[in-house]
Amino acid sequence: MQEIFTAEYHEPLNAAKTSSNASLEMLLALYPIHSLVDAGCGDNPWIPPQIVYTGVDIVEGMVPHCLDITKDPLPAADLILCRNILEYFSYRDIFSALQNFQNSGSQYLIVNTQTELEKNQETQTGMRRELNFQISPFFFPEPLAVVPEAEGALAIWRLTDIDPKRREQETFPPITFLTKAIGAHKSHSHQAVANSVIRGLKQVATDYNVDPLCVDAVKAHVVITGDEFAGLQAYEWKKQGRIQRLFIGPNFAPSIQNFFITWPLIDGFLGNSAWYENNLVRFFPTLKNRLCPWFAGIDPEEWKPSGGQKQKKALYYYKSGEVQGDIPALLRKWGYEVLLIRYGSYTPQQFKQALEESAVAIFVSQSETQGLALAEAWSMNVPVFAWNPKTPHEWDGLLWTDTSSCPYLNSMVGQEWQTLEQLEQLLQSFDPSEYQPRRWVLLHMSDKVSVEKLFSYVRGS
Repeated sequence: MQEIFTAEYHEPLNAAKTSSNASLEMLLALYPIHSLVDAGCGDNPWIPPQIVYTGVDIVEGMVPHCLDITKDPLPAADLILCRNILEYFSYRDIFSALQNFQNSGSQYLIVNTQTELEKNQETQTGMRRELNFQISPFFFPEPLAVVPEAEGALAIWRLTDIDPKRREQETFPPITFLTKAIGAHKSHSHQAVANSVIRGLKQVATDYNVDPLCVDAVKAHVVITGDEFAGLQAYEWKKQGRIQRLFIGPNFAPSIQNFFITWPLIDGFLGNSAWYENNLVRFFPTLKNRLCPWFAGIDPEEWKPSGGQKQKKALYYYKSGEVQGDIPALLRKWGYEVLLIRYGSYTPQQFKQALEESAVAIFVSQSETQGLALAEAWSMNVPVFAWNPKTPHEWDGLLWTDTSSCPYLNSMVGQEWQTLEQLEQLLQSFDPSEYQPRRWVLLHMSDKVSVEKLFSYVRGS
C-alpha cells in the first residue's frame, strides 16, 4: 500500500514513486475536493472524475480559459492545481501567482516541490529550475500531505497558511534608485540605463522610490548606475550608517585618476559584461569579490515588431572602427537594399523603422561594454552580424584588452565576423529561421529580467 506524508506523520512508510496522475489522485482522495482549477493545464489536461474542472492556460486557442495566472482573476474552487509551472517562473512571477491564487478565494493549493533541495535559485521566467517551497524565499509551512513522484513530489497546502505578501517584501527589499544627487538639478546618469531600471522597478519592486527629494526618504538599499555625485553622497550615508547596502555601476568610467569605484564600503559594482569586468579586476584587484555581473534591459513592448513581412533590406549600423572593404557594396551584391544608421545621428523612431523593414542588421563598433542598440535590434526580431575585432585600445589612461563589440551575442541572435570575407559567408548562408533574437531578449534582457537580477544582489542571494 502506498503511504503518504501527512501533517501528523512526515516520513513515508513506502518511498516507492508514483506516476503524476496517481499521486494527484491520492491527494484528492484525502480532502473534500469538488471543484478544481488547473492553472497551466496545457493542451492535454488530466481531468479527474466527478470533479468540476476548469483548465486555464496563457496560450490562446489551447483551452477555453486563456488567462495569465500571475494577474488575471481566477475562478474560485476547492483546489488550485499548479503542476510543472512555477519552476519556470521568476520569484517575482511566483509571488504574483501565489497572491492571485489567494485572491481567488480557493481553499487548497497543490504544486510540485523538491523536498530535499537545500537552496532555491532565481531564474528568468521561461527558464526552468527546481524549487523547494519550504525554504527561502517562500518558507511554506509543513504541507498537509506529500506524495513522492518520479521527480520530486506533489504537496498540498491550505492557501490561507501561506503568506506570499510578506515573503515577497522580504525577497524584494526597500530600494532607492538615484539618477542624480539629492538637491542636484542635473543627472549625469546614462539615460537609457536609468530608464531601464525605472521601468523594471515598476514591474518588480514592492517598496521603492526614484530620486527622492530629501535624505529622510532614502530607503535601506541604494543603487546608482552612473552619477558620481550621487555615488559620493550615498557613500557618506553608508559611512554614517543611514543605509545598509550600496551598489554602483556600470556607468562609472574608471581611470587611473578615479578610484571611487574601489572604495571599501561599496557593496557591489555592477559590471555589464565579462570582458569589461575582467579588465576592471586587472586594473583594480580589490574589486574582484565585489563585481556583480549585470546588464541593463530594454522595453520589449516598445521594441516590438509589427509582424509585417520583412523586406530584402539590411540595416548597416556604424558606430566606430575601420573595416577593410565596402560593406554597403557587399550587401547590395547579395541583393539587399541598405539602410544606413550612424551612431549619434538618429532618433529612436528612425532606428525602429529601419529595424522594422530589415531582414538582417550589420553592426560595426570597436567595442561595447553591453550594446543596448544590439538588444533593441534583437527585440525587433532582427538577427545581427556584428563586427568584432577584439583589438586592445586605450581609454582614460588604461589599456583595455580582450575587448568585444558584442558581449551578449549568441547563436540565437546572430553571428560575429572579423573580415569582409567572413561577413560574405554569413550573408550567403543566411536563413532567418535559424535565429530567435526576440525570444532571447524576452528570456534574458528585458527591463523586468534586468531588475530581478539586480534584486538578487541587493538581497545578497
